[in-house]
Amino acid sequence: MQLKRISLSKVLKLELPQLINEVIRIVEKHDPDHLQLRKALNRLKDHQQQMRLLEVLPVANPLIEKVQQLREKELRYAGAIISHLYFIVRADIDSMRSAASVAMPVVNRFFSGLRKNNEEVINEIIHQFLEHLKEHPNVYDSFSKLGLRPFVDEMRKVNAQKVEAIKSRDGHKLKGRRKGNSRNIQKEAQTELYWMFSVIESLNTYEIKPNYDPLIDEMNVLLARYATIINTRKTHNKNKYNNTKVEDAEQSVKTNDSDEESLID
Repeated sequence: MQLKRISLSKVLKLELPQLINEVIRIVEKHDPDHLQLRKALNRLKDHQQQMRLLEVLPVANPLIEKVQQLREKELRYAGAIISHLYFIVRADIDSMRSAASVAMPVVNRFFSGLRKNNEEVINEIIHQFLEHLKEHPNVYDSFSKLGLRPFVDEMRKVNAQKVEAIKSRDGHKLKGRRKGNSRNIQKEAQTELYWMFSVIESLNTYEIKPNYDPLIDEMNVLLARYATIINTRKTHNKNKYNNTKVEDAEQSVKTNDSDEESLID
């Protein structure tokens, strides 16, 4: 069994403390002395105190609760869509069979295991779901025929409110950020994590060795979660970049049209 690889440089500095804490917890759980990981573990623990400089100090912010309430509403709407659609499929109503065959794959794709994800992934999945319906009118039409349009429209409205609340919340968070040489701390933390993973991989190649599989298996679950966050963020940034390019192109066309009209006048 091999350790899953992720790009630690893509892990945000505010995510690093939690990642290091989780790695330490997993290694300690699997008897680091028996696995000959005590030295690497102690090196990583030495950086736990430094990691606090990357964290955000608690700041009273009522928007945190508002964002949580809005996200919970979105999740309830997603649950209502799933329940309603599954009832229709089980009832096997002739007039709705075609629309259900279009809607079901979309619901399974976006909403399967939705609550298991963290905040950032949930936000991106719901954003992609709403964008998918906007870009595919036939899918939105199928949702309407199945009586799901009210849930979708309410989710879109709540999502817009949540996006604005998140912007305000994150701006408020910056006031509580600690000062310090965060870039160096971040690089040192990445180095120690790489060292820990390298030691595990190296020891696991020995012919005579303890069983590292349970440790690696649990560590891979953790790393897969962060890989999902990284990929979701990459997709979100790419979509945002593409949307900006489209908006710039549309603006350019409008400007050219305006120039042509002025020439005609």
